[in-house]
Amino acid sequence: MCHSKANRSVPSRSQGNACNSSKPKVKKDLKFCFWNVGGIVHGGMNKLDDDMFLSEIKAYDIILLAETHIGYNTPLSIDGYKYYPVCRPISGNGRYFGGLAIFIKQALKPHISLLVNSQKDFQWMKFDKSYFNFNHDLYLCLAYDPPAQSIYTKNLSTDILQLLEKDILHFKSKGDVLLCGDFNARCGNLLDFVSSDSTDHLPISNDNYPVDFNLNVRNSRDTTVDTRGKELIELCLGNQIRLLNGRTLGDSLGKYTCYNHMGTSVVDYLLASDSLMQNILYFNVSTFNPTLSDCHCKLSWKILSHHFLDIIPQPNSKVMGSKFKWQENSLRPFNQLCKIKTEKNLISHFDTSSDINELAVKLNEIYYQPLKNV
Repeated sequence: MCHSKANRSVPSRSQGNACNSSKPKVKKDLKFCFWNVGGIVHGGMNKLDDDMFLSEIKAYDIILLAETHIGYNTPLSIDGYKYYPVCRPISGNGRYFGGLAIFIKQALKPHISLLVNSQKDFQWMKFDKSYFNFNHDLYLCLAYDPPAQSIYTKNLSTDILQLLEKDILHFKSKGDVLLCGDFNARCGNLLDFVSSDSTDHLPISNDNYPVDFNLNVRNSRDTTVDTRGKELIELCLGNQIRLLNGRTLGDSLGKYTCYNHMGTSVVDYLLASDSLMQNILYFNVSTFNPTLSDCHCKLSWKILSHHFLDIIPQPNSKVMGSKFKWQENSLRPFNQLCKIKTEKNLISHFDTSSDINELAVKLNEIYYQPLKNV
């Protein structure tokens, strides 16, 4: 906050600008959410125009949506975010199915790269380790794996999980891996790591054998296991990838993520390299809201990350020239002018919870208004 000179003159133009110097904001985490929204445009209404829907997602740095059911010709926007669509071609009956939407806060975009993709049902992103203060670059994948019995899946030349595993092997050699999405897989309570793993069973010592660490056993309210679920667990076991559902602060019980006419299930997951798990601060499955999604719950999580948001311009303080000089006869008119409704309104809305830069701007405004008339 600026202080007046020794002769009690009001700050000069240069002093006013010093108060307005932009400062990068320090952040200690990254907030993500994933949501299968079951169509972003429904009945002619865009969910991004719904204040209730926006209030559910705008608290996050990275917003990841699945089953948007739109093409590239449908623009989406959220104030303060950069939008990246991943859309399937239009179907034979003139409709769009699947589809992914990625929203990244504008200040973070220069430090996040969207990587070239081989498939329209998942998208990889790279988070720069230097900027986010990670030990390694982070490779995040947003995925939607349609039901195994769907016509779309049966017509695929290569299974989506097989394609994902190929990419996981590639990116794990470069950094940490995080996957999120609707996998349409029911894993029950199957172990996703090798219990009591060691190298004792090997005929010769092999330092290259990756030993699995014993983890907290994962819980799940959904005890059903299907074929896709077994395949997802095999992917975890073969690549030291772990499910966060049911073993992380915020979801120790393994809450249901899907509610439909068939019942309840866990099919939406967050998966991470075991080396990354210690940096996951929480993982949460939100309460199902049928007005915002057809049958899925929002997943949200926070990752430890110490970084600075790019410099954000602060509101400009009023520039006060040298003509505002405090003199002996200034006190009385100043006090009178402070009683005017405009100034009283400014004072009544002085928010002490604001950060120091905003406080300086507001205090400057309170003093500036009456001084214009002194």
